[in-house]
Amino acid sequence: MLTDPDHVQMHEIDRHLSLGLKGNPAVTELLYLDSYQVCDPRIEPVIAIRSKLLGQDTIRAVCNGYAPAHAQRLANRRAEGRRWFNSDLAKRTAKHGRHCFRLMVQAEQLLTSGVITVGVSAHRDELFAIGELAQNDVDAFLSRFEARQAELDALPSTLPDTPDFAAAEAFLVGFQSANLTVA
Repeated sequence: MLTDPDHVQMHEIDRHLSLGLKGNPAVTELLYLDSYQVCDPRIEPVIAIRSKLLGQDTIRAVCNGYAPAHAQRLANRRAEGRRWFNSDLAKRTAKHGRHCFRLMVQAEQLLTSGVITVGVSAHRDELFAIGELAQNDVDAFLSRFEARQAELDALPSTLPDTPDFAAAEAFLVGFQSANLTVA
C-alpha cells in the first residue's frame, strides 16, 4: 500500500478522471453537486472542466450497458424465485428499480443540456412508481425500461461525441507536476 500522500492523491485523481471519462454515474454526480462542504483547491480545476469529461458516446454506453445490467438483475432475482424472500428484499428491489431509472433521467439531462441535477425530487413520483413496478411487475418494469432506453438512443445531444481526453490529460499532468515531490 502506498503511504506517501502525494502518490496516493495522484493515483486517486487519475482513477477519478478515468472513471469520469467513461461516464461513471457516481463520479459524474460528484462533479455536478450543487455545493461542496470540503473541496481541496487543487481539485477545483476538475470541476471547471467537468463538461469536457462528457461525451455522448460514453453517456449512451452507460445507458446501454450499466443501467440495463442493473435492470436485468431485477428480472433475474424474480426468475430465481428470490423476489418474495422477505420484505427487506422487496424494498431493495423497489430502490434498485428507482436507481435504474434515476440513471436514465440523469442521462437525458446530460445528453440534452450537458449538466445533471443530482437531486431528483422533481422526478420523485415517476421514480417511486417505477420502483413499485420493479417490485410488483418486473416484466412491465423491463418493458418500461426498454422503452425509455429507446427514447434515449434516439435523443439528439448537445454533447460532443467523445470526451475531451486532451483536457483531462492536461489537468492530470499539471496536477502531478504541481504535487510531485522529489526526495
